[in-house]
Amino acid sequence: DERNAEVWGYLALLSLCKGWKYLADAKASMAQALSLGLDKAPLLREVATSLVAVDELLLAEDLLRRAVASAEDRAAQLRAKKSLADVLAAQNNANAAVAEYLEVLRDGTAEKDQMSEAAEKAKQLLRALGREEEAAELEAI
Repeated sequence: DERNAEVWGYLALLSLCKGWKYLADAKASMAQALSLGLDKAPLLREVATSLVAVDELLLAEDLLRRAVASAEDRAAQLRAKKSLADVLAAQNNANAAVAEYLEVLRDGTAEKDQMSEAAEKAKQLLRALGREEEAAELEAI
């Protein structure tokens, strides 16, 4: 169905799974999905993860921001925020990444492995930014 945003999203994901040769197809499919209003957070997050694997970080960031906004529950939103923080860190946007990691940590309802990974990455970035006191505050997590 050419008017179904979710179908276009899955076409983008399929194209990304086929490798670099199909990156242009994946981007075109994703553009169509977004123009049709794709708002399925799990699919957006999955496509974003595949985009990270081919170093398309700006598009991955955009999709993850959309996933955060369209998440159906807090757990899905926190998973998307954690992924967004990872992408921001990969883009060397340390301050924005720290802000996202801290939001995941402050919520307190994220899964234990997400919490520990977010805390560790936030500490590393805070130290790299020279914010030792804030990094030390995260040691208990």
